Amino acid sequence: YIRVEKGRDNRIGHNWEAAVEWFVDKFTVGAAFREEPHRTAGMDPRRITLHLIKSVGGRRMNAEVDRVWTVTPGIFSPPTTYVLECKWGVVRKWDVDDFLNVLRWSTDFGVDTPGGRQLKQGVTGVFAASAFNPKENVRVGDQTISLAAYASRLNTSLLKAADFNEKLRERGCKVGVTIQKVCQTVKDEREVRETLEAIWHRPDEAEKILSDVLERNEELYQFERMLEEQTKRTGVPSTAPP
Repeated sequence: YIRVEKGRDNRIGHNWEAAVEWFVDKFTVGAAFREEPHRTAGMDPRRITLHLIKSVGGRRMNAEVDRVWTVTPGIFSPPTTYVLECKWGVVRKWDVDDFLNVLRWSTDFGVDTPGGRQLKQGVTGVFAASAFNPKENVRVGDQTISLAAYASRLNTSLLKAADFNEKLRERGCKVGVTIQKVCQTVKDEREVRETLEAIWHRPDEAEKILSDVLERNEELYQFERMLEEQTKRTGVPSTAPP
C-alpha cells in the first residue's frame, strides 16, 4: 500500500507535492488545475506528463511535472499558466536549470525564438523545495547573484517550506506545527489535504491533530522502518506486507 521501491522518502516527496498544491489552491483566486488520467494506479491525476522534442536529463520522450494550473485575472486579461516542480531536499542551480529545460523543450510550454528555445508567453515556472542552498551563487556575465535572483531572471518563482510555515504561524499555529512535520506524518496525498484543512480550521488544536495522525499511522512507520532495515542488510527492499 506504499511505494515500496523508495519507501519513506518517496511518501514524503509526494506528500510535499500535495501540500504545495493545497496552499496554492487556498491562496490563489481562480486557480484551475489541469488533470489527466494515468495508467499507474494511485498516481495523482494532477501530475502532468509533458511531451519532449529533445532529450532532457536522460528523459527521452516524456517528462512529468507535479502540477499545472491556470489563472485568468479577468475577461480582458490574458491567462497565466503556472507549472510546478517540487523537491523534498536542498535545491541547487542544476535542479532549476533541469526543470526549465524540461519546460523549454516540451511541446506544451516551449517555443522556438530567434534567441533559442524559450518558454511560451504567459507561462511561469514554480519550484518548491524544503530549502534552497543559501550558499550557492550563480555567475551571470560579470555578476554573481543568488540562486533566488537567478531563478527570478528566468521567470521562475521559488517557494520554500518556510514560506508555508509563516502562513501557519499567521493562522495561529504553534511553532512546533510545520509543513515538514505534516509531510512526514501523513500517509498519502489525500491525508495531506485532510490534515491541512483540519489544522487551518482549528489552529489551536493543530498539535493534537498531528498527534492523532501520528498514532493512526504507526503501522505504516513500522513497515517503512522494516524496509530500511531490509535494504541495509541486503541492498534490496522487502516487498512483504506489514
